[in-house]
Amino acid sequence: MLHARDQYSMTALMHAICSYQYDCVKLILRHAKSTGHLNPAQRTNRGNTALHFAYETGDDKFVRLLNKYGYGTVSHVKNIDGRTPKQCQYRR
Repeated sequence: MLHARDQYSMTALMHAICSYQYDCVKLILRHAKSTGHLNPAQRTNRGNTALHFAYETGDDKFVRLLNKYGYGTVSHVKNIDGRTPKQCQYRR
């Protein structure tokens, strides 16, 4: 179930981030780590990783949490718009 994807190739982790469900994100990451299924490189149809979505929230706690679990390794990955996760950062 951890790697299940919707029609846009979004995972449960990505949906939890987009829904600002911090505790759910923590739970998914802990479970993925304990089962050896952490996969920072998973991408949507548009090339976004979970880190792209974390930056889009504008909430640093999501970015810090993903980095704690090794998701910072994909900080250089560009989506189909040519943007890295940090370039997707929400600007207020």
